[in-house]
Parts: sequence; C-alpha cells; structure tokens
Amino acid sequence: MASAVRRPPLVSYSDRPISRGIVTPGAAFGPLPSDPGPYMLGSTRNRALSGFGPANLYVAPESLNVFAPLLKFGTLWATDEGVFRFPGSQYTEGGLAPQETTFASAAMTIHAVLLIYSGQVFSCDFEGLPGSSVAIGAAGVWAHIKLPILLPANSVYSLVPIYSAPVGATVLGQYRIQRHRGEKVWQGANVDAVLTQLAADAPTSAAFQLGYNTVANWNATPPGQNLAYGPDLIAWKRWDGRPSVLGVCDSLTDRQELAASADGRGNYGFLPRLFDSWDYGFFNVGCPGAKAVQTLAASAMKIWQGLDELSAMNPNGKRPYTNYLQQMGRNDNNAASATWLTPIRNLNTRLRARDPAIPIIGATIPATVTTTDRYQTEAGQSVAVLWGATLAAVNASILAGNNGTTDNVIDFNLYRMAASGKFRPGGDHLKGAVGTTLSGRTVIDVTGAGPYVCTCAENFATVIPAGSLIYEQPTPDGTHFNKEYNIQSVALVPASEKVKFVVV
Repeated sequence: MASAVRRPPLVSYSDRPISRGIVTPGAAFGPLPSDPGPYMLGSTRNRALSGFGPANLYVAPESLNVFAPLLKFGTLWATDEGVFRFPGSQYTEGGLAPQETTFASAAMTIHAVLLIYSGQVFSCDFEGLPGSSVAIGAAGVWAHIKLPILLPANSVYSLVPIYSAPVGATVLGQYRIQRHRGEKVWQGANVDAVLTQLAADAPTSAAFQLGYNTVANWNATPPGQNLAYGPDLIAWKRWDGRPSVLGVCDSLTDRQELAASADGRGNYGFLPRLFDSWDYGFFNVGCPGAKAVQTLAASAMKIWQGLDELSAMNPNGKRPYTNYLQQMGRNDNNAASATWLTPIRNLNTRLRARDPAIPIIGATIPATVTTTDRYQTEAGQSVAVLWGATLAAVNASILAGNNGTTDNVIDFNLYRMAASGKFRPGGDHLKGAVGTTLSGRTVIDVTGAGPYVCTCAENFATVIPAGSLIYEQPTPDGTHFNKEYNIQSVALVPASEKVKFVVV
C-alpha cells in the first residue's frame, strides 16, 4: 500500500551539484514518437534481488537508516516512459536458489525515486504518490515515470531510490556499486540528509566503502562489499521491435565479475556483455546457485508474479520479453545423465505451459575443471567423469532439442571453452609486466598499455620482482569466468548466433 511521503521537488542537475530549478520542457528535445507501445525489458545493469542470506543482511544503524544509492543503468531504445519494480522478497543464493525466502525484518519505506539524465532530475511516482511501503515478503511495488524528454537510445541514466528501515532492522540489497562509473551510496538520519549529500556529491558512506569488489558478507572478516537496494525489473515503452530476452540462468550469467570490471553501461559477466553487444535486451530471472528444479516452482514465484503484473500493463497482456534463454542445469548435476536432464526438461515444460508462444532457446553447460598450474595450460587441467562423459551426454541431448522441449539451442561451449572442454589456457594471454616489486598482494587485474594499472587483493608470501610477466588466470575456481576471459568469449561468438533470437 502506498504511503504519503514527501516528494522531493524536481531539481536541475548541473554537472554534479544540484540546484533548485525547472525541468527542461520536452519540446526542447524535439517531438516524441506517437505510439508508446508496450513496456518491454530493456535495460543494462539491473539484476534480480539476491545476495546476502537472512543471517547476514545489513542492519540499519542509528542515524544512518535512510539510504540513497546512485545507480547507473543503460537504455537500449529511445524512450520516455518506464516502470521499476522494488521487491520485498530476496532470492536465497546457493542450495535453495532461486527460492525467495530472504526477507527484511521490517517493512522498508521508499520515500522517493529520482531519475537523473543530462543535467535534469525527475521524480517517479507510485500510483500518483511519491513513495511507497514495501511489506515484509511482498512481491513488490512499482515506480512509474513519464518524462518530458526522450532518453536517447544507448544512453546512461542514474536512478536514486531513497529508502529507509527502522533502526536495528535488516535491509535487503542486490547492487554492489561500481565506483569507476560514479556510483555511490549515501546514508543519513532523514531524507534531507541524504539529499544534501546527493547535492554535494559527497563520498560514499563508510559502510559501503569496505570490501570493494569482493563477494563475502559485509560483516565478515575481512568484509565483503555491502549491497544497496534497487529495482529488479526495469521496463520501457517505445520498444522498437528488437529481441528482449528473459534469461532463466544461474551464476554462469555473470560470475566471477562483481563490480570493478563493469563496462561503461554497467555490464559484467558473459551474458550481459554478449546481449548488449548485440543491442538486445536481457534480464536474468535467476541468480547464483539457481537450480532448474526450483525455478518457476514453490517459493520462487514472486518475480514471475512481477512479470505477470508487467504484462497486465501492456496492450492485450503482451509479455515484456520475446524469448527465453534457458541456461540452467549445472546446479542440478547428477551422476546419471538421464536424472540430470529431467529437471531441465521439466523447467522447459513449465515455461512452455506459461507461454506457449514464447520461443525457448536452450544452452550447453560448461564443465568444472581442476588445475595444477592456475589454468595456465590445458595439460595442467583435469576433468572428472561427472563433468566429462556425463556432462557430454547431457549437452548432446540439449543440442538435440532436449526431447523437443526447446525451439533452438546455442552451444556456448564453442566460445567459452577449448575444444577439449577445458578452459582456454591463461598462458596464451600475456597481460603485462609488473612495474614495481609486489609483496603481500595478488594481482587480479591489469589495465593500460604501459605504465600498467594493477588491481591487487589478498595476502601471499611470494615477492614478485619488477619486470615479472603477468598472465591471465581464466577462472578463479574452475567453474566461473574472470573478466578478460568473458570479454574474449563474447568476441568469439559469431553474429550468426543472433538470429536464433529473432522472432518471425
């Protein structure tokens, strides 16, 4: 139920400081298209609400229980009207994923949602009110915006949800801010306090500075990066007909990237990078650890309810997506290939029953590989039977249509793995050379053409002398993909694969 909370006035956003002013009229940007069409999933950066488990949610501190994250998203087509869903249920990652069984300990209040673009700030509304209350475990509430300007195609805009929780209550969250893109989180005792920080472009609050680009819990030792709350589903009108893909995927979507490696539009991971390179819409309805057997099933229906609500906003109930990419299955692994395939096929059947006219695109599953040399050579990698012969049988069935349960399939393993099914060797990719002696740190990323910028983490005993060569490690764990490996893999996917998502 919406609550009557104060709406911050519309303001002019001049470079960084905010000053009171009048929003530029739409006429200054030229006429808008006449037919707004349906809402369609068409955003970069947004993700489903998942992250910390119930015992490790952030606790709202005294005098710092009002939050204002500055999150930056990308458009695909030119648009002037959109909706944003703020859920009250969070996925549990890991064994029970994607069940929505993680809740805040009290209702969260959204005081306002601001959209910032090209020197202007605009306010969203919740059924005519400036804010809303998100009840414990609720499916979610929708913010709406009708802009007097047209957001250009492939532009980047900022969204600032201003929300609060009672002092001592736990808070939901799914976004690790991307510092290099100017994202921040501010905390204060009231709305005016965070608006003042927004206006001053103040530094990010201390609790969201710690553990940057690490996945551990915020209260761990050492801490992981804290999570800000924001919308999961983002949909825009004035769709131009391009494919908009609903990913039914697990952590192979975007891990092992987290925040610091995001591109200019907020994309990180293999699939977000791939679909944005194709100029296709993409949203993953799953999360790390998601199993096919637990998807679109008991305790995992609220995000699908949100998609139904979005469909109800459209003419004739049109779905806000054109395809399913069904990539789940690795977390349903079993020593018997037939048993492994059953939950994948059953999920396809549930998707077909939900949407008989929406094409389902299947995808092959990569192996988990062990190594003796940090994946620097193929010879130093080993594949167990489960991920060798058993997985090969599973992938063969997926490629053959999985008993007629899919309409098409992409063999992503052709582009993500070597022909052997192992990782492409890191030793083939020289990243650079150490510019100074390193001790007590691990280099996790290198950028630049010399001098190089090294991103370092973790303690280690070996002293690395200046001039030492740095090679890529394609994976941190034998399952997920590091940044450069994702970028290389995207570049290997031929344009011909795009056609499989074009609905005729």
